[in-house]
Amino acid sequence: MLKKLAFLGIFSAISALSANSAAQAAILWDWSFNGTESVRFTTDGGIADLGSANTFNITDFEVLASIEAPLVGADFINDPSTITQGAQGFQWDGSQITQVFRQGGTFINGANFFLDDIRYTFSVNYSELVDESDFDPGFFVSAFNPTPSAPPLGTVPEPLTLLGAGAAVAFGSAFKRKLNQKGKKENIKA
Repeated sequence: MLKKLAFLGIFSAISALSANSAAQAAILWDWSFNGTESVRFTTDGGIADLGSANTFNITDFEVLASIEAPLVGADFINDPSTITQGAQGFQWDGSQITQVFRQGGTFINGANFFLDDIRYTFSVNYSELVDESDFDPGFFVSAFNPTPSAPPLGTVPEPLTLLGAGAAVAFGSAFKRKLNQKGKKENIKA
């Protein structure tokens, strides 16, 4: 019984750690332009994939700073216009982005992330922020060259996971003490 509880506690701890490792299998791409816009993409893949040619799909898009304050922290991924773009991402040659794509258009036409009438568009040759309601032509820069990095390490397991692992260790210790006391009583009687 004690061995089963100890195994359960160890299994819970390993499961929690492996779940956190799997969640970190991603690449963050930070990029800024015009002195006002700061954007972070999250893509599939891992840091080891940056050393060779790969295709990365964008799984999250976050505005960290903008001339348009409501864009910061807004949900671009679930905007209906973004959803119609299909899968979006880019090809990497081992040192830089060579093509940007979206499934909803031709392969090299760039990626688009919308929030109502505001849109970020990225291509290999330019990037822009457009407010379609004001017919703002957007801010243009010469290239799209985000900097890749790994997600922060050391995420903390869920509180219930920690509680479960702690409970398994506590029960294991209690049962071991009981077993030892029972063994001592039997030795005294003999």
